[in-house]
Amino acid sequence: MCNAGQREWLTYATLLVAGAHDWPRSHRMNEQATRTRDYRFVTGLALGSAVGAGLVMLLAPRAAAEVKERAVGSAKQLGDAVSGRYRDAKLRVTGAVDGLTRKGQMVRDGVLDTVVHGAQEVERGAQDVEPVRDRRQDPESRVGDS
Repeated sequence: MCNAGQREWLTYATLLVAGAHDWPRSHRMNEQATRTRDYRFVTGLALGSAVGAGLVMLLAPRAAAEVKERAVGSAKQLGDAVSGRYRDAKLRVTGAVDGLTRKGQMVRDGVLDTVVHGAQEVERGAQDVEPVRDRRQDPESRVGDS
């Protein structure tokens, strides 16, 4: 009815009650080695944890400062790049607007010259027609013409 693990436990309990001197020598040496190994493992684990915690406390502020410095540097570089591209785009747009303004003024001046020239032609034509009209309306000039 007992399985192997229960039998072993009963044997261990019996030997414990009877005293360690009744144990076979191999069990006593094995137990001593296991205890020593357990202490070494726990000691190594505690020491490693302490050293790791110390390194984290020592290096973490530096690492955080370095990360912050890199982030600030990257943000500054990005800002400078964006600012430079904005300046370039502004100069190009300003140049294009100035060029269009000059062309618009040239077209306006050309239209103005054409209108003035047309007005002068109309005025000359009117001056040429005026003496003819005056002659037609003047009764004395009609008598001399007939």
